[in-house]
Amino acid sequence: MLYLYKNQHNHIVGMEKHFIYVFILLPAIFFCIELLFFLSLNRFLRKAGKAKSYFYICLSVSVIGYILFVGLNFLRIKIPTNQSLLLGYNLICLWIFPKIILLPFLLIGNLFEAYKRVKLKNIHNSASNTFSSERRKFIATAGWSLASLPFFAALWGYAYNTNNLRLRTIDISLPKFPQALDGFRIVHLSDLHFGSFSSTKQFENICNYINLNLSPDLIFITGDFVNYSSKELLPYIDLLNSLFARYGKFAVLGNHDHYANIKEIEDLMRKTNIRLLNNECFNLNTHAGKLQLVGIDNIGDDQHFGDIDKAFAHVNETAACLFLCHDPAVWDKYILRKLPADITFAGHTHGGQIAVPFTDGKLNPMSLKNQRVAGLYHESQQYLYVNTGVGTTMLNMRIGTTPEISIFNLSRTNNLV
Repeated sequence: MLYLYKNQHNHIVGMEKHFIYVFILLPAIFFCIELLFFLSLNRFLRKAGKAKSYFYICLSVSVIGYILFVGLNFLRIKIPTNQSLLLGYNLICLWIFPKIILLPFLLIGNLFEAYKRVKLKNIHNSASNTFSSERRKFIATAGWSLASLPFFAALWGYAYNTNNLRLRTIDISLPKFPQALDGFRIVHLSDLHFGSFSSTKQFENICNYINLNLSPDLIFITGDFVNYSSKELLPYIDLLNSLFARYGKFAVLGNHDHYANIKEIEDLMRKTNIRLLNNECFNLNTHAGKLQLVGIDNIGDDQHFGDIDKAFAHVNETAACLFLCHDPAVWDKYILRKLPADITFAGHTHGGQIAVPFTDGKLNPMSLKNQRVAGLYHESQQYLYVNTGVGTTMLNMRIGTTPEISIFNLSRTNNLV
């Protein structure tokens, strides 16, 4: 079976596809959404008897908002460490993003209005305007009142959920784990996306908490240090170095690390005391036995840099094996029932980042393509844990899901739970 995917051409193609999405497709989608929103709101204001000046106000807000979105989206990628640009972009997203939630209603409403105009174009206007006009006005007002809810949800997601870091503790027993290491603690971080942080203070608080309160034996980071540029990593080198774990810190790369300049990312990571596991197995010698740490470069929809054969070539199936990857889809495709990884640590999904509230994050865009979006999965005596990540991408907000630090307490057992 062939697992070698590393190909520079695929890297370039994947990167180009991503930036085409960022610079062309996303603005085009938001332009259509903004147009539908403007048409719907303007029609409501006319029916509500508002002055014509409201038309120009709505039009100006829509045009200025869209121009700012496109401009700030471009500038924050070109100048990734400018916090003012990031703040401006986030505020514009609070205006534009909720309309995505309203899109089905905006689309249906505008199509229905267009249908009415075609159907009733030969009917005298008075016949339609005199029938239940007050009732229609009440329904329209109620509808627009409900339409404000996504805006409040976006504001809450930006102001609260994005920084509401949760600690998730997972106890796992493994039959091959050295018994003398019972209570061995691993802190798992993922998807730091430093370009989404409002300041370095945010990550500094995380580092201080880990060092002062968690006392990890190992720290794992499963990819996506940046959003779009290697420069986003620069202010965080010292903080990454400040993290302390008894037996060291290990990481793998994610898709966004490749979207940025991967050579620069790797050069910057060499300035940290974090070891990148790039398609390899590292034998960690502890005071009570050996642990095998395996990590691969990213394998995803448009990136194929992982070499699973190479990474697992020298793995001893009789010893405990901890596997790091970025995309959890790797577990189903290549690991489960195929390779001797006792626990797979992954991220990538952000828990969907935007999920339907009160569904525990289960209903979200990522769940449409991958059922393993967040939390612990267990099949055939193998575990997968999908971390919801620390940072965000594209839109700096979380709804229905929160960032996390996951803490694993490992022990030995003869009967797998």
